[in-house]
Amino acid sequence: MKRAELDFSAISELMDIRGVGGTAALAQQSHIARPHLYRLMRFPERASLVTVTRLCAALKCRPGDILVLK
Repeated sequence: MKRAELDFSAISELMDIRGVGGTAALAQQSHIARPHLYRLMRFPERASLVTVTRLCAALKCRPGDILVLK
């Protein structure tokens, strides 16, 4: 069974396109605590729908742009 998880290479690319300065800036813009964002980088399959929604709002994208099926 396939699972959706965050694709941090896509997130990084979107951060460059949108001019988001780094992980700390993304955490601030998405209202996600930095430690939580760093944890998601290590365990991308643990992202909740709220987290995905906040990341999408900060990066002005859709969930399909930052999720990948594994």
